Amino acid sequence: MAYTTTTRGGKKKVTRKPSDTMSDDNVRAFLGRKIDAAMNQDGNDLSTARQENFNYYIGAEYGNERDGYSKVVTREVLETVEWVMPSILRVFTAGDRVVVFDPMGPQDEAQAEQETDITNYSVLKANKGKGFLSLHHWFKDMLMYPNGYLKAYMEECTTTDTGMVTGLDAGAVAQLQKDPDVEILEQDSRIVEMPPIVQVPGMPPMPQQIEVFDLKIKTTKQIKELRLMPVPPEECLVDPDCTSIDLDEADCVVHRTKKDFTTLVTEGYDRNKLEQIGASPNDGGYNWGSEKVNRLFYADESPMTSEYEDDDSMRQYWVHECYVWMDYDRDGIAEFRRICMIGDVIFENEETNYQPMIALSAILMPHKHNGMSYADLMKDLQLLMSTLKRQLLDNIYKINIRRKAFSEDALTEDGSTMAAMLNAQAEFIPVKGRAQDAFFPEPSQSIVADLLPVMQYVDEQKNMRSGVSPTVALDPDVIQEATVGAFTQALDQSSQRVEMLVRIIAETGMKTLMLKVHQLLRMHQDIATTIKIRGQWIPVDPQGWRDRTDMTANVGLGYNNKTQQMQLLTQLLALQQQSASAGLADQKKVFNTLHKLVNASGLGDVNQYFLNPNDPNWKPPPPAPDPQMVLAQAQAAALGADSQAKIQKNQQDFQLAQQKQFMDHQAKQGDQQLSQADRVLAYQKMQQDAQQFAAKHGLDLGESAAKIRNQDADSELKGAQAIKAKAEAGHTAVEASDTFKQAKDIVKSQGSIDPTDETPVH
Repeated sequence: MAYTTTTRGGKKKVTRKPSDTMSDDNVRAFLGRKIDAAMNQDGNDLSTARQENFNYYIGAEYGNERDGYSKVVTREVLETVEWVMPSILRVFTAGDRVVVFDPMGPQDEAQAEQETDITNYSVLKANKGKGFLSLHHWFKDMLMYPNGYLKAYMEECTTTDTGMVTGLDAGAVAQLQKDPDVEILEQDSRIVEMPPIVQVPGMPPMPQQIEVFDLKIKTTKQIKELRLMPVPPEECLVDPDCTSIDLDEADCVVHRTKKDFTTLVTEGYDRNKLEQIGASPNDGGYNWGSEKVNRLFYADESPMTSEYEDDDSMRQYWVHECYVWMDYDRDGIAEFRRICMIGDVIFENEETNYQPMIALSAILMPHKHNGMSYADLMKDLQLLMSTLKRQLLDNIYKINIRRKAFSEDALTEDGSTMAAMLNAQAEFIPVKGRAQDAFFPEPSQSIVADLLPVMQYVDEQKNMRSGVSPTVALDPDVIQEATVGAFTQALDQSSQRVEMLVRIIAETGMKTLMLKVHQLLRMHQDIATTIKIRGQWIPVDPQGWRDRTDMTANVGLGYNNKTQQMQLLTQLLALQQQSASAGLADQKKVFNTLHKLVNASGLGDVNQYFLNPNDPNWKPPPPAPDPQMVLAQAQAAALGADSQAKIQKNQQDFQLAQQKQFMDHQAKQGDQQLSQADRVLAYQKMQQDAQQFAAKHGLDLGESAAKIRNQDADSELKGAQAIKAKAEAGHTAVEASDTFKQAKDIVKSQGSIDPTDETPVH
């Protein structure tokens, strides 16, 4: 039967499976030789160097201390490591895109972006949301030891959880009984009173009695989750021929650790086979490595006793998880295999194309797997600074508390002289002979002025070596004239070493980690789920993902560089807004700039501040109007405004003409009323004259009637005169008004109506 395997360099080979393969004894012997020759073994030179670095970090004594003298230990190693940690953690954990997968073509941009988001999310949310701690421990191992190691793998195991649930009704119990993952261990019932569901008006409320259940249940689940585990350096055994920081280039990588019986069973290993190993004398016992003992430096952490000696379920096993190139099928070509050996028994032996270990080094060394740490840079300076500070303190102690020399002639026979000198609280010292000749102080000269410049020089060397400068120092003679640019330049120079460190982490560690997590998601396609990234729920289905290798590290190199990056992005955003009218930038380009700007500032999710044009629910704004069309509309509006003004003027002229005609009509009516009043007055005058004539000629008219008529005539005469005066006043006011004059002028100009025509207008 033909089958395909992976060979060195990623090439494929197709061969026929032979009937003879390596036996388990041969495999154990092969792995034993690899393990014995591997680097990082407990007790070898690398192990000794790591223990020494750890002792320097915690400030352990050097072993050359003397009683009665200063034993102070400075902390240059600790200070350097702890000052570097915030800078690199801010770079790799503050944003949401540490590494970006490059698309393989225009049609692959959306898929590459989604895979980038999901992979970065998986890294930061690994270990049940504790991805930050994994990165923290990994980076700290890198700064303290020649190499730091991280293991990225998909955990598949069975977990059980036993607990109590109370107050369930019968329906809820029935649902639990149908759940295949739940087993009811104990069940109790009780009667409880509940408030009535329906209360009858006028009747007292009747409580309802129901039966509830209290259960003790055991839940068993099969979990599959991404794990990022920082591995102690002594647990990662590397082939001595490996000359690269990339462990994928090593012939053999072994993760050697201790696991208890219960953990191995939950991971799916055969318990009967494990029990046989436990009964075998070759299990190796429960041994503690010297590095692990060295890390447990408190007395309460003593590993010499085990609380699990009487509990077989927690007994320990040596587990060797080996990733090795070997010719298992004896065809003359090595294959990459994963072999799990517990004790001295082979439990798993399978071909694979995945190796989970990732190595980091703060200072890379060409042609070497092991690099150098920041602790290696600081150890000699810490020893030197500790020695200088001890001598400084000893000198100060001698000056403050001087010893006294005395003559033997000053000693008394009863020893009171010596007793008083040894008593620090004695005020008087009895002596024989002359006291001024008996005592003289030990000569002591201050060396503080000589030591302080040397200590300052050592501090400067510390900053030069590590690139870590908590306080940027400028020349005191220059600082008064220093500009912002000079200060910024000094700040940038002080962080260049940290920037280099960040770039090394990104290129050799984070890129490899992203590739391995991406590969794990593709290998375990049943992990499909839905996650929320930048405010959107994205389905995770790695079934159609590609095997990607091209990536770009999206990291800001330190705080100062991020500040400059934000300034450049702000300027770029302004240019994009200006060039949008020319079609050189669209909404997606602007959003990408905003995304980088928010990411660099560390403000979190960009979707909290801006709408995402990549969102399918996003609706673009209406397009900007054509400038030519806007100009034409403005011209048309201007012409329309002129026409409208002419129409309004004609309407006003017509209204003025109508008002003039109306006022002329009113004036003519006043004239007619005036003429009629004159006729009435004339008629009344004629009647009055006739009555007077009749009275003179003796007409038979009563005197009283004549008086009444005379009074009526006078009243009518006065009324007619009043009407005439009113009409004359109105006619004069109309002719004198500006409106009348304007109307008269308009009528004259139009020539349609004769302004002198007094024909009544009806």
